[in-house]
Amino acid sequence: MTRQLLAVLGFIVCTTLACGPVGEEAPQETAALEEQEAGLCPTCYNCNNQDPSFNSCSTSNVSTVFQATPIKHGVELWGYVELRYSATCGMNWARVHSYISGQYSMKAWVEQGGTKRAESTYTGSTLDGWSKMYFGCDINTKACACITRTDWATECSCTPEG
Repeated sequence: MTRQLLAVLGFIVCTTLACGPVGEEAPQETAALEEQEAGLCPTCYNCNNQDPSFNSCSTSNVSTVFQATPIKHGVELWGYVELRYSATCGMNWARVHSYISGQYSMKAWVEQGGTKRAESTYTGSTLDGWSKMYFGCDINTKACACITRTDWATECSCTPEG
């Protein structure tokens, strides 16, 4: 019974870790590639839909993938949206900045494959906002945002995919 249980557990571990049949060694180049991919594409468990300002992902190895994509109403610049990425966590989020004052709201989200993810909404007098985080290492992701002037109009913009 114990031998069967160990065989079943060994099978589960091997299939979970994507190793070959029991007793077969993985080729050296495959092992090196797996190590390289693991270093390039980290996983942050339970980080999807979390606020980047309340964890280390917003300050740890962060870059702006696409900077200052304008949000305009005609020729008037209302603000901009940026795509942010944490290489430590493998997470993306949108950051939005507004130049307008008065009654308005902002929405920010990331999109992957045309699907809106990790949206956040801000109202009031804040000039800066951001979406929640969504995993996006090696996944084409873009940041989008809308600024709504309560008495006037809504304007939106998205960064290119990165």
